[in-house]
Amino acid sequence: MKIQGAAVSAALCFLLLAMDCTAAVLNVSPVRVEIPHRERSALITIRNEGSEPASLQADIHHWAQDEDGDDLLGDTEDLLIVPRIFIIPAGQSQVVRIGKLVEASADAEGTYRLIITELATPEDIASGSGISVRLRLSLPVFLAPKANAEAVVSVVRSQRHDDRLEVVMTNSGNATGQILGFRLSQGNSPVVEDGPPGESTDERIQVGGYLLPGATRPFMLPLPPDADVTGVTAFTDTSDAVRYVLPGNN
Repeated sequence: MKIQGAAVSAALCFLLLAMDCTAAVLNVSPVRVEIPHRERSALITIRNEGSEPASLQADIHHWAQDEDGDDLLGDTEDLLIVPRIFIIPAGQSQVVRIGKLVEASADAEGTYRLIITELATPEDIASGSGISVRLRLSLPVFLAPKANAEAVVSVVRSQRHDDRLEVVMTNSGNATGQILGFRLSQGNSPVVEDGPPGESTDERIQVGGYLLPGATRPFMLPLPPDADVTGVTAFTDTSDAVRYVLPGNN
């Protein structure tokens, strides 16, 4: 799935309140990486916004999803990270290159996860604090295929479970889709109006996630008490609304 230019250049500041209150404050750009099929590499810039040096390790993993939508990370030799272990002084930046070691697939997008881990300092080890990992960031990395890549997202089924609505979605396309949220229809109201959701925050259920090519996964939506749900609409990163009418409400 092609990344919009604004998204590529945007930086996201991560401040993780982990086990150690001195965990690094990192500004990473971009936060979603795509390598076009004609390109051999992509660059990520990591800036240390903290007051102490940050010792980091970068690893790349193949990324798949099981039938429950849980991420499965495995070893891969498709990509190379340079540098892999590095120290960023306070207020400084480090450029990390992700290089392709394989040719682009003819028709399927390659999906990976870049894991950036903050390593323990010598002081942590000497103090015997037992803290070996202080911060961990996970960034999606996509290798575009030679063919046009597009996510094709649809709802397989939906079923109520007490105070939750299970919405099972699938992606039959050859690119990753991202679900940004859902909106429910109740009673005799239409499934959804044309266009994006309204401004009211209670109309939008902030449940979402990635849906890899060929993957099927459930999304569990919280339901208001005594809600008479007749339909559900999923909103995606392509601005397409996926509508589904619950059985018996056609």
